Amino acid sequence: MKWIFCIPLFFTLNCFAQDVNKLNKAGEKQGPWIGYYENSYSKRYQGTFDNGKPTGRFTYYALEGHVNSIVDFINDSISDVQMFHDNGTIMAEGKYLNKLKTGKWFIYSRSDYLLNIFTYQKGALEGTQYTYYPKFDDYEKLKVMEQYECKGGLKNGLWKEFNKLGRVKSEGHYVDGAKEGVFTYYFANGSIEMKGPFEKDVKNGDWFFYNGETSNMDKLTYVNGEVYEPKDDK
Repeated sequence: MKWIFCIPLFFTLNCFAQDVNKLNKAGEKQGPWIGYYENSYSKRYQGTFDNGKPTGRFTYYALEGHVNSIVDFINDSISDVQMFHDNGTIMAEGKYLNKLKTGKWFIYSRSDYLLNIFTYQKGALEGTQYTYYPKFDDYEKLKVMEQYECKGGLKNGLWKEFNKLGRVKSEGHYVDGAKEGVFTYYFANGSIEMKGPFEKDVKNGDWFFYNGETSNMDKLTYVNGEVYEPKDDK
């Protein structure tokens, strides 16, 4: 009876080994493949190729053995992607178009709470982007921490930062990734804490500071990021 069970088992394993990691006549990967890390028996990926092109679901593994991403190849150009933390929760999910990130990508914490919604076009950040305050339980509401516009992968346009009460904490504009123009910073009650202009990401011009106790604002003048102190002519 032992031989009855052992022979089919050996035959099955042997057939499986012969059916993976095959090449077609053109030398292209064909059918099921299992890839391994170099100089290691640790599995790197598992999936199916059709004449050298990945098709269907591919599972990718970290060197330590846990799944770090799953890619569903819709066609030659489009794929759906999920990336994972080492504890198994989703880290990020979105789409690739021609191997570049496209559309909305959702980023999550290890506790499975939403942290960011990024929008991509041809692999670069484009349009309105959102960053959220980390949540610590299911009862806490999701709150926007930062909202800004991007163009070609750089911040361009209105930028706002919010406190946990939903009030604007600071705001201003970016041009090609650098702060440009007047930026305003607020106390928690909504009154102005300080404001002043930036030029190419450095303070330049008159900045006003409010201590919250009087209606007067102190003024400092900046030149290329440094406080300007007029020389005494005497």
